[in-house]
Amino acid sequence: MAIRITGSIGSLQVDLTVEGLVGDELASLVQGLQVATAGTPSSAAVQTSSATPAATEGSDQKAWRLALAAINDQQSISSCDLINCLADAGIDDATIKRTLLFLREKGTVRVDYSSDGLQRVYHSK
Repeated sequence: MAIRITGSIGSLQVDLTVEGLVGDELASLVQGLQVATAGTPSSAAVQTSSATPAATEGSDQKAWRLALAAINDQQSISSCDLINCLADAGIDDATIKRTLLFLREKGTVRVDYSSDGLQRVYHSK
């Protein structure tokens, strides 16, 4: 994923392309730029383009499928074990984080805390 930033800072013209950002990194950068430029008169424009359009979608889908399979196979699995399972399958850290968030938010599985309260436990419904 690449992001192109054009505009001016005072009298200085800016034309910057940042490449290699994906998922949370890109969203964080774009949000920071929007907050920084909100309410200020500027000709800055933010355009995003995808160098590999389906790359993150494919890895997210693979991680989602693997996570659900692990949860269903074991009926319940700790977040630590689930992270290790996904990492062993070659899923990158950012995708693992998105997958765990998605599991908690979508309600596809039941999530509670371990008896010591230190980690989440994912249960099949």
